[in-house]
Amino acid sequence: MSSLPLGRRSLGKFALVFSLYLSQGVATTFLVLGVPSVLRKYGMPLNLLWVAYLPVMLYSIKFLWAPLADRHWFPSIGRRRSWLIPATLCLGLSFLILSRVSPQQSVTGAAVAFFLIALSGANMDIATDAYTVELLEPAERGLGNGLQSAGLACGGLVGRGLSLVMIERLGWSAALALIGFLIPVIAAPGLLRREGPPPAAVDTRVRPASLGGFFRRPETPFTLLLALLTGLVHFMLGPIVGPFLVDAGLSLAQVGALQGVLGTGAGIVGALMAGASVNWLGFRRAYLVTVGMALAVALLAAALASAHVTALLPLALMVGAVNFAMSAIFAVFYANVMNWCSPAQVATDFTAISSMFSLMAVLGATGAAFMAHRFGYGAHFMLVAGVAGIALIAVARLSTRVAAATARLTTSSG
Repeated sequence: MSSLPLGRRSLGKFALVFSLYLSQGVATTFLVLGVPSVLRKYGMPLNLLWVAYLPVMLYSIKFLWAPLADRHWFPSIGRRRSWLIPATLCLGLSFLILSRVSPQQSVTGAAVAFFLIALSGANMDIATDAYTVELLEPAERGLGNGLQSAGLACGGLVGRGLSLVMIERLGWSAALALIGFLIPVIAAPGLLRREGPPPAAVDTRVRPASLGGFFRRPETPFTLLLALLTGLVHFMLGPIVGPFLVDAGLSLAQVGALQGVLGTGAGIVGALMAGASVNWLGFRRAYLVTVGMALAVALLAAALASAHVTALLPLALMVGAVNFAMSAIFAVFYANVMNWCSPAQVATDFTAISSMFSLMAVLGATGAAFMAHRFGYGAHFMLVAGVAGIALIAVARLSTRVAAATARLTTSSG
């Protein structure tokens, strides 16, 4: 058990991390959680909602070009800011483009804008993740990832909550344009801060960063299996909640208020508590606790769905529990991922692992829509509980092996 890093230097790092992930979270949660609710309200059938998740596929294949972020940069700007600045500006511009074409006006135009948002967000994700890994010391990674997850949760206040309210009240164009202007403003602390030199372990002339270097490591299959199972639990549980609330009879504004206000609050608390638990329990035990929590929440959701509950209070309880569990498991998983990266190719390794996690956003979320349409929401949430049980066993048996291999990797590079 170790104390929390709360010194002035650590707090400054935490503020920077929070601002970057807050900005990034607006786009991510809008794509994964906001868009399905909007399209469902516009009349898209439940069994066709999988189309809404296609742009998110770019987050799953970003590992293909991530080595470029480890190899090429402008020294005068900084290794990570060379990618972070243009990606963030393009992300804001993509929202401005989307503001000009709603799905009701042009499905093709909106789809192109969705893909631009996903591509820009994926590039911002690569740079932000690598920057954060290099910025935080090992003792800071638990709480740092808690704040990362909290930043994403606060981004969700806009991306999946406030955006729905604004679309309904202000209209599509004004709402999306406002989001486009907010994204670079929120990220400004990270964009403007001077970046230090690359870590001493970095020498791309000797051994350029590559996917081969990651996949040749013996612990990589275990690492990717943990990412796959954790991502499945996370994305089978969360994105389907919005459509479930709509089908329970709630208005789009009510869904936005529940998801944006209550969901964000519960997510922030869950992320911070989970991040702190890494210092108190250690990486492995904190991981086990959060997966077990997701299993319990899935069972709660299954009970409410099977009973066809439509009252606001129990639905609000479900929204709070789901968001608490999602943010908690996200924070602890990525705290572990930071320790699984080679110092010589942080962007490559982190992105390869997170891409497996993001791939589950497509498979998990689209599978959730199919399961809910074919067998009902109750059966789907029971399936999530089963997957969480498998994930719990995998974490218990495999995380120790990955941690041991990571320790050897860190020692050899030090």
